[in-house]
Formats: sequence, C-alpha cells, structure tokens
Amino acid sequence: DPHHYSAPEGSYASDPDGPARVRELRELVEALADDGLGTVLDVVYNHTCSSGPHCPKSVLDKVVPGYYQRRNMDGHIEASTCMNNTA
Repeated sequence: DPHHYSAPEGSYASDPDGPARVRELRELVEALADDGLGTVLDVVYNHTCSSGPHCPKSVLDKVVPGYYQRRNMDGHIEASTCMNNTA
C-alpha cells in the first residue's frame, strides 16, 4: 500500500479499510514470537500511485523530490507497470 508502507494488503484483515490491518499484523507477529518463531517482513517498494512535488500523496517525493521515480528519455515518469515506477 503506497500510502501506508508496511501495512498488509487490506483483504487479509477483518476490516480492509481501517486500522485493523496494521493491528492484526502486529498481533500475528507477536503471537508468532510468543511461540518462538521469528518473522521476516519481505517488502518491495517498487510502485507508487502518486509522484511529483505537488502531489499531496507523493510519499517519496517528500523525502527527496524527483529522486526515486524512474524517468523515460523525455523526462516523464515511467508507468509501465500501471503505476509510477521507482528506480
């Protein structure tokens, strides 16, 4: 979820649109730890739904404007994956 990094896909939670998806993931990881199992959160941040310094939901451009997005030869942001691609 490009707006809520490290939040699991909403369809796995009891409430896909609310804070339950984060709370339930934390509870799952804690329960696994209580049983002696380690958890690795493997993520790939390779797509964003927003980009540009003037877009209010452009998370990465707030960190380093213009740095993270892959651009084509014309300078436009690549969207070959149906979303803005990160470099």
